[in-house]
Amino acid sequence: MAQRVRLTHLTALLGDSLCRRPTAAGFLSTGRITISAIFGIFNLNGKPVDPGNLDRMQWAMAYWGPDGSGIWREGPVGLGNLRLHNTPESLHETLPLRSKTSGLVLTAGGRLDNRDALFRALDVPPVERVSMPDSSLVLKAYQKWGTDCPAHLLGDWAFALWDASRRRLFLARDHFGVSGLYYYQNDRTFIFASSLKGILALPETPRILNPAAMPGTGFRGDAATPYKGIRRLTPARAITVTTEKFKLWHHWRLEDIPDVHHNSDQAYLDAFLEIYTEAVRCRLRSHRPIGLMLSGGLDSGSIGVLAARELARNGQRLFAYSSIPLYDVVQTTPKKRCGDESPYIEATCRSANNIDLTYVKAEKISPLTALKRAVDLHELPHGNANYTWILDILETAQRHNIGVILDGWGGNFTVSWTGNREKYLSGLLKGGQWRTYNREVNLWRKTHPLPLWRVIMGQVVKPFIPPVWLERFRRYRNRNRKIFGQDQIRSIVIKYPAMRIDTQATNALNPGIYHYFRNGHTAQSGELAAAFGMESRQPTMDKRLIEYCLGIPQNQYLRKGQNKMLIRRAMSGMMPESVLWSDRRGIQSVDIGQRIRADRNEIEGALKELRSSPTAAHYLDLEKLEATFLTILNKPNSTTTVEAGPALQKGLCIGLFLERFDDGR
Repeated sequence: MAQRVRLTHLTALLGDSLCRRPTAAGFLSTGRITISAIFGIFNLNGKPVDPGNLDRMQWAMAYWGPDGSGIWREGPVGLGNLRLHNTPESLHETLPLRSKTSGLVLTAGGRLDNRDALFRALDVPPVERVSMPDSSLVLKAYQKWGTDCPAHLLGDWAFALWDASRRRLFLARDHFGVSGLYYYQNDRTFIFASSLKGILALPETPRILNPAAMPGTGFRGDAATPYKGIRRLTPARAITVTTEKFKLWHHWRLEDIPDVHHNSDQAYLDAFLEIYTEAVRCRLRSHRPIGLMLSGGLDSGSIGVLAARELARNGQRLFAYSSIPLYDVVQTTPKKRCGDESPYIEATCRSANNIDLTYVKAEKISPLTALKRAVDLHELPHGNANYTWILDILETAQRHNIGVILDGWGGNFTVSWTGNREKYLSGLLKGGQWRTYNREVNLWRKTHPLPLWRVIMGQVVKPFIPPVWLERFRRYRNRNRKIFGQDQIRSIVIKYPAMRIDTQATNALNPGIYHYFRNGHTAQSGELAAAFGMESRQPTMDKRLIEYCLGIPQNQYLRKGQNKMLIRRAMSGMMPESVLWSDRRGIQSVDIGQRIRADRNEIEGALKELRSSPTAAHYLDLEKLEATFLTILNKPNSTTTVEAGPALQKGLCIGLFLERFDDGR
């Protein structure tokens, strides 16, 4: 297999969107953030850092910094920063930041959400607080708490700090935000960057495929990337690097979240709404307009209602962007799903009464074009069928000079979590609460009319089946959907034990959030938004909200045969009932089959190219991929929407990525 991968620059694909400078002002002036990317080199062998290498990293990541950049280097260490100003205070910030007294040097990016608490803890005089940038607070936090300082920082952030007195490089990233960080180390050097592009820009970085970390193999690893030796710093982790030692640890863990108890149902709702409102409010700090990716569901809808209410207090409005199908999707929308969510979206906007709504249809972005742009931006294979409309939303929001784009990603794990019904029911049975158990099952049957045997299997047998067994069954059931060749899957599984079932995550109360916590795939949204000159913020993944939602009892989510009861009860009266109680889950890529058929010639050409790629042919089941394509062309139906369309998208995206490892490419 070839080992060299091409590195492309995004300007050719995203054009002027990478370089436009925000100009509008007049929006929430209390913000104090610079959206930044960071990068750096620490030569462990003591050799001075080559300034050309820092320049290469800066150039490869230029789309992060339309408002300037900075590089500091001294001997074997070099740190860099790329800036996109989003507040008046950030106009006066200079990074990397060097302390004149301690000699500490910091490069940082992101946002701190607990500034007031830090001001008090760090004894910052009131006169200095208004203009003090977040980077100065991070530096002061390190001076007070050392490598324990990440435990005191809330928000979306990542930073690297050179401590010359200890000859130590210290890196850390937030608890669960959108600030990504990657690193590579050998016996001579340690390299880090907010983007894979920064690391891949260096000629000495090996570009060797790591097939164990490829999507489609069932991989559930933690820090691995599809490049051997390049790893991601997963959420809530920190690193110290010296010439003698490398240390990696968690500064916060989901396993340590304490139980939360209140004395009444209303107390649970009041506390939830207080925390959720603050999670939204603190993410509205910007001197440019605030945007929202709005669907017809509970997550983005509740964010929209809370954000619109907060902005109205300052005489400002929320700008929402929603995707609707380009084609007629009546015949391709699965039962119990919602293809066109516009009725629910408009109901939410009317309820909030302070939202300006813009629809997009992604008429000019084909599925294959979206996949190519995704691979070129992230240097990773994602294959998300939603990329077409996400790109259109970001392009539209950029034209409207949006500085912050909110979205509800992760809400399924927190605010609108269904609850763990299996553990809830088994707990009732084990606790002898037979009457409550019987009532819950009977009420559930009223909303889920199923044959008796399915009720028995799902409500009596399933709660006592070990989660690992359920995961094995799920993988067996889905085995035919994988687009990696089966021989390759087996060889990878044998060679890389990390691909085996993640028992700790699978057995967790909320397995979904544990998987994302361990692999750190949340960072791509930040990079994507940065490419369009804005910052992505996700209130539903606020650390305080995660701790609350994972700490409260299951009966706050599950009752009267219904799920998602926490947010449904808490938002009653603020969101429309039609949205709160809808049992039709949205499917934003519902017209993917029609889009693929319209893009037929382009996709046929891409499949032909994959046939000529030794790497793609080795790892992908191209016959299955082509058969999936023919199914979409010949049998447009709901199965195409749910299974075939996304499978083809993922296969094509992985193929586009694998092509880069061919000789002569």
